[in-house]
Amino acid sequence: MKAILAVSTTSFALSLFLLAAPSNSRAQNLFVANGGNNTIEEFNSSGVGTVFASSGLDVPEGMAFDSAGNLYVANEGGGTIVEFSSSGGVLRNVGTVIASGLNIPRGLAVDAAGNLYVASDGYSVLKITSGVGTLFASTRPTPIGLAFDSSGNLYVAIQGGDANGITDRIEEFNSSGGVLSSNGTVFAGASWEVNYPSYLAFDKSGNLYVGNPGNNTVGEFNPSGVGTVFASSGLNNPQGMAFDNSGNLYVANGGNNTIEEFNSSGVGKVFASSGVNQPFGLAIQVPEPSTWAMVAMGIGTLLGGLRLPRRSS
Repeated sequence: MKAILAVSTTSFALSLFLLAAPSNSRAQNLFVANGGNNTIEEFNSSGVGTVFASSGLDVPEGMAFDSAGNLYVANEGGGTIVEFSSSGGVLRNVGTVIASGLNIPRGLAVDAAGNLYVASDGYSVLKITSGVGTLFASTRPTPIGLAFDSSGNLYVAIQGGDANGITDRIEEFNSSGGVLSSNGTVFAGASWEVNYPSYLAFDKSGNLYVGNPGNNTVGEFNPSGVGTVFASSGLNNPQGMAFDNSGNLYVANGGNNTIEEFNSSGVGKVFASSGVNQPFGLAIQVPEPSTWAMVAMGIGTLLGGLRLPRRSS
């Protein structure tokens, strides 16, 4: 038994070592939708940006990656959704319109099955499957940001009040047995942490973050709906947000034309400014497993399956 445990431990340690080995293919790039000049800028981990795409964009806002590495962009001005497809781990910078005729589309989110959800200015959240859109839920007043948690529940940031007394809030649409309900409940109401909310993002611990242009803060909510102010320093009209694998939060600072980076303690700094022009949506590319990671998993599986003979007593 001791010999078997030794092999398993060696396998595990070797796998961890190889997974930790540096590899450029594991780097995450940040994509920024620039509504001011109709471009998508791509930034590396050092904050150096290049224009990823410009053709076919008309006031790009929300963005989302699916599990296959395809990037979706909501064109607010054009009422369309554009897809930039990934092939062999390479994201192509020529987009294809997959949905049109939408009413000021903004936030986007993709579920585990690959369905795309769109926040529309027509008091609605649409579900797009294979290019065909259907009404998923009606919301009032205006849905902006969308985000799925790890359990498949959809959260919607709803912005502004109306004559019926409906105000800023975040609604939750629960998932049960893989079926997402179209009847939402209020997860968090208007407060200092929900103030004219824009976009949403989840961290790895299941905490929800909301950008608040109403008071230039980012609010944080634990899974029970208890909120605190996560960050405020340096923020001016915060919009899109995205987390990297290290737990750093990136925020599109629309009023200052910057991208802010916050560590897990809420301490921020300017990540990028050059090439940023009225930023709205952010998305971080999900990298394919690196060669080192694939080797590690293969060796780990091989060694973990070995069984040394027991020593006779």
